[in-house]
Amino acid sequence: VLAGHVGEHVLGAVAVGANIWSLVIVCGIGMMMAVPPSVAQLDGAGRRHDVGAVFRQALWLALGMGVLLWFAVRHTTPLINLIGVTPSLRHDVQRFLLAISWGAPALTCYFALRGLSEGLSLTRPSMYFSFGGLLLLIPLGYVLMFGKLGIPPQGAHGCGIATSIALWLEMLAFSIYVMCHRNYRGLGLFDHFEWPDWRRIVALVHIGLPVAVTL
Repeated sequence: VLAGHVGEHVLGAVAVGANIWSLVIVCGIGMMMAVPPSVAQLDGAGRRHDVGAVFRQALWLALGMGVLLWFAVRHTTPLINLIGVTPSLRHDVQRFLLAISWGAPALTCYFALRGLSEGLSLTRPSMYFSFGGLLLLIPLGYVLMFGKLGIPPQGAHGCGIATSIALWLEMLAFSIYVMCHRNYRGLGLFDHFEWPDWRRIVALVHIGLPVAVTL
């Protein structure tokens, strides 16, 4: 909506960039879909004290996945050329993707948090924070894309920056909620630092990778 009111060129660049970004979203969703059943199995078996260990490894997986997707989005020139994007749009498409790529780690970590919450049958927080991120994106996008508050107009690049900022704030807000709300007490989510446990991570990948590929 915002891009369309800036102009048809910005709308075209954001539309193409958003479709490429959607590949990142479905990869992140698919891989992190391993988290809800893993958490639900432990919760249903009365082993809530073991949920924290699984969640910490899910965060390592999400962080690694986020960095990988960040790198991939920043090197999509061959894909843009393969699609046959109009040459006049390519520069702004790439600028949009370079900006939004910084939100990839936040996105995957958010999906890990969402998987934890949904595995505990707590689905409303995901809805609240998703809508909150969307509402936050509107003023951010308006200021950056149109150039307000002394900021020069950024167009498609501004849309990417605004989305990245919204994703990080959304993820951080969800993290604070999980740390503070009583529904997550007793899980030991952040009791201590834990290095990657490749056995647990491989088990999550074994579930999540086929889902990601299918999506």
